[in-house]
Amino acid sequence: MKKKVTVFLLLGAMLALALAGCAQQAAPAPATPGAPAAAAPEKVFNWRAQGIYTPGDPGLEIQQAFVDRVKELSGGRLNITLHPIGAIVGPFETFDAVATGVLEVGMKTPMWWGGKEPVCNLLTSLPGSFTHAYQLDAWYWEHGGIDIAREAYGRHGIYFVGPAIFGVPPIGAEVVHSRVPIRSIDDYRGLKVRSGGAAAKWFEGLGASIVTLPGPEIYPSLEKGVVDAAEWVSPNSNYALGLHEAAPYVIMPGLHTPLMASEVTVNMEAWNSLPDDLKAIMEVATKELSVRKAQRFENLDHYYLDKMREYGVEVIEWTPQEIARAAQYSMTLFEGFATDELSRRALDSQLNYLRTIGVIQ
Repeated sequence: MKKKVTVFLLLGAMLALALAGCAQQAAPAPATPGAPAAAAPEKVFNWRAQGIYTPGDPGLEIQQAFVDRVKELSGGRLNITLHPIGAIVGPFETFDAVATGVLEVGMKTPMWWGGKEPVCNLLTSLPGSFTHAYQLDAWYWEHGGIDIAREAYGRHGIYFVGPAIFGVPPIGAEVVHSRVPIRSIDDYRGLKVRSGGAAAKWFEGLGASIVTLPGPEIYPSLEKGVVDAAEWVSPNSNYALGLHEAAPYVIMPGLHTPLMASEVTVNMEAWNSLPDDLKAIMEVATKELSVRKAQRFENLDHYYLDKMREYGVEVIEWTPQEIARAAQYSMTLFEGFATDELSRRALDSQLNYLRTIGVIQ
């Protein structure tokens, strides 16, 4: 019996040694000293964005070109899928959706977020203020506007990448489509006007009542007389919505919003997850978007304004005397937008710049 036990123990020891030898043979050889380590695959980021435009609108095409540019510059490492207005969240819910991470990217406009941050009323353009897109762009990048915007949005967990600015004289960033002729600021008294943001205060001061509507609801509201007049961006976008079919008059220039800044914003946690080179790509592509949008809209706005005339719309262009009168009225509203420390800084900065370049006295 003892012999059998001894044999079994001997066989077990021999088997263990054999297995250990096999394991040593199967183990990978150690790396050669000085040889480069295998590169880890670069992380790919897949994000969702919601824009401000409806399908078929030239503005949506320009925003799509932006996300395509980001993909190109990043070599496919940052892919943004763009959805039109209202496709994922409601038109007035984009800010909160970006803040909470429902969307990684928002591409709407600061003018709608004045109820969350008063300074947002100044991040597009004050009524009767800037006269060309490059001026508002310069305020952002050369006169502190970008820092103010990033501070405001940062309070809500959002990174403000940059603005995309458009609006050219004599049209302006927004025109008014109206069921009745409006030939002076006095003609707004008693009208129901679709508007929002700082522009709404301009119309209210003239005796109009304000109705808040997202873009897709403007056509039926004009057609049915829910509103007498509506401002909604510039002729190229308004033509895509068919507003020239719902109202026989277009009023210009858009002194209530002479320039418009749409925005590129990113959820702060998503932004912080990007490596520095992808952050730089986002900022460069946003600046390209701003220039391209202003340049392309200038041509498109004149083209579609002519198309509206061909359709039979009367384009009412205010006289220089009425424009000057409206500008003087607009200046009486400026101080009302400085309601906290940040909006005070923004207003002072803008007014100093506007005086320097001779837009206001």
